[in-house]
Amino acid sequence: MNLEQIDTRTTAGDGPVAQNYVQFCVANGYPTHHDVESHIHAGLRSAPTSKSYQRRFDRALRDLQIRRDQGVIAYRAAVASGSVVDIDPPSGSLDRLQRAAEGHPDNESTKAAIRLLAKRRADLAGEKG
Repeated sequence: MNLEQIDTRTTAGDGPVAQNYVQFCVANGYPTHHDVESHIHAGLRSAPTSKSYQRRFDRALRDLQIRRDQGVIAYRAAVASGSVVDIDPPSGSLDRLQRAAEGHPDNESTKAAIRLLAKRRADLAGEKG
């Protein structure tokens, strides 16, 4: 699929569209990471009865992975060109850590987020000071 053929619009208008990676892939017919993982999981659950089954499964998995990678490239190109605005914050953002740190104090993930947030803030203070 050519980058010019990609329809990144989910609403009418001339401005950029706010989409995350999954929304972009669904709108443009690309498989996502979740599709590839579920295909792998389905293949692991059903024991191959023959070598031909395993070959078909491997070929389908390769095709899914290639199309997923094309979707990632197309999404990054659309974000870089400004036609799509990424609505997901970066995975290591302080906002995301802050939201995780506000969870129940008994959760291990909340404790880990609090530790990471303290470390990141200490690192930022060290750079400034």
